[in-house]
Amino acid sequence: MVGKGLLGQYAGFISRAVGFVLDILIVIGLIWVVNFAITLPLQYFLGFDIKECSIQSPRLLQIVADQRQLFCFAVITTQTLLTLIAGPAYFILFWVMGGQTIGQYIGGVRVVRVDGRKMNFRYSLVRYLGYFVSFFALGLGYLWVLWDDRRQGFQDKLAKTVVVYAWQARQNELLLDRVRARLRMRPKHGGPALTEDELLKLRYVVVDFKLHSEMNGALSSLEELVRRGDLDVVNVIVLVKDEEGSLGLVGISDFSLSGSATTPLIASLDMQALKSGLQLLLQHYPNESFIVAVLVRREMVRRLADELEHLHIGYDVLDMKTVLGVIRDPETAEKTKENPPEG
Repeated sequence: MVGKGLLGQYAGFISRAVGFVLDILIVIGLIWVVNFAITLPLQYFLGFDIKECSIQSPRLLQIVADQRQLFCFAVITTQTLLTLIAGPAYFILFWVMGGQTIGQYIGGVRVVRVDGRKMNFRYSLVRYLGYFVSFFALGLGYLWVLWDDRRQGFQDKLAKTVVVYAWQARQNELLLDRVRARLRMRPKHGGPALTEDELLKLRYVVVDFKLHSEMNGALSSLEELVRRGDLDVVNVIVLVKDEEGSLGLVGISDFSLSGSATTPLIASLDMQALKSGLQLLLQHYPNESFIVAVLVRREMVRRLADELEHLHIGYDVLDMKTVLGVIRDPETAEKTKENPPEG
């Protein structure tokens, strides 16, 4: 079975090839079953043998005039259509339903989008069409998996997907569900609103992750620190940066899973403006990554930094003055891009 040491997250060429060959055999078998299901009843009940049909240069009037020719035309057309849609229907349906085909399930791999979200019809269709691009590129699109850092074939590049080992894919989905559930919880605002001076004492500690598993481990460690009372967090913002560099907000939380903690109101900040400001400040971070921004009081920065260094995770520190400056004057973000903060 699949071992966790194999390329960490991304599935290798052999595992993918095994699943793909199995899928091709399944589709061929499916086509044979469908055609057999059409021809057998016709031959058994009506004595109609499809092999006797001969429509070499069919003319519409001739087909309509000859009932046998018309019947042959209908049967052959039905078989052809079912044969053509069997492949895309099989791959797209299974990808949309569970992210993996039967062959991929046996091979222990799964398809996920680069942003961690579940496959939908559009991404599945693009990925299926990408198979033909890989094929007509003299097979280079399939072999590209051998050299690509993320083990992406041409079909993956086009659809913005990656193929991962199945155990990791399940972890990815559980992580995203857990993160979204966590970030949907609204903290109780029992504390007083922060003044401007108090606001300026806050710091954003920013970390980026290429792999879901890395972010999962880091979030769990921070959550444990908060639970033990060793770290006081104002809030945590999790964003996803896609292949084109666009930032999407996953959510905001204070890590208070019990819902019993209170968080001071940041009354002077509009959350939409805060999100926009952070997006401007975080543009220099790599594409196709998760970005976690932890808002803490100044005295907590060292404690958080020690934990991140213990986990061998690099970080940047943004002071609130810089964040507020970008929110109130977006042009200052250009200067920040030229001189990004250092961790």
